[in-house]
Amino acid sequence: MNKQVVIHVDDKGRLTLPKNIREILGINPGDNLFLQYEPKSKMILLSQAINSLDLLAKDAIKEYKLGNTKNIDEIKQELCK
Repeated sequence: MNKQVVIHVDDKGRLTLPKNIREILGINPGDNLFLQYEPKSKMILLSQAINSLDLLAKDAIKEYKLGNTKNIDEIKQELCK
C-alpha cells in the first residue's frame, strides 16, 4: 500500500523528507537521489542513485574485514605453483 505524508517546500525550493521516512528508505545525509517527474499528473518519484563502483567497494571492504581476500604476493605464489 502506498504511504502519503505532507512535506513542506521552503523559500529556496527545498523539500524536507521526514526523519522516519529517511530511516525507512535508508536515505542518509549526502546521498544522491534520482527524481523522475510526470508533468501531466504532477507526480514525482524519488529513488536512490546507486553507484555500482560504490557497491563493489563496500563489498570488497566487507570481504577484507572478514579475511576473505589475498594480497598480490599470495596470488603470485599460487599462480607460480
